[in-house]
Amino acid sequence: MSTYYNSRVNPKKPDASARCDRSGLICMHNELIQQMEFQGMGLVWTGLWVAQEFADKPNPALMSPILKTDPWPVPNPRPWQAPNIPWSNQANSAWNNQNQQFVGWGNWAVEGTNVD
Repeated sequence: MSTYYNSRVNPKKPDASARCDRSGLICMHNELIQQMEFQGMGLVWTGLWVAQEFADKPNPALMSPILKTDPWPVPNPRPWQAPNIPWSNQANSAWNNQNQQFVGWGNWAVEGTNVD
């Protein structure tokens, strides 16, 4: 493939030729465009001069999402305070028994058998 891509020279009005940063092919300088990319809230030039045929379409997925601000705080808030009274179904529960001792999982081996 030739390195000259779209380089046609008009003898009456010569124009400069340039190399495409994306493909490396030589084309007319006035046909090069800036390669743009989404960054933040808008388009930013990537620094590449490319031929129209080799330019990438900017991907809008690279834009930063627009986030809403947090709501204003409530002036003079009054937090709800729960009473320390147990519910009727928890008054005599086994969980409230302070003398209850932890019982482990027990002995998994059956007594009288060798576990080697």
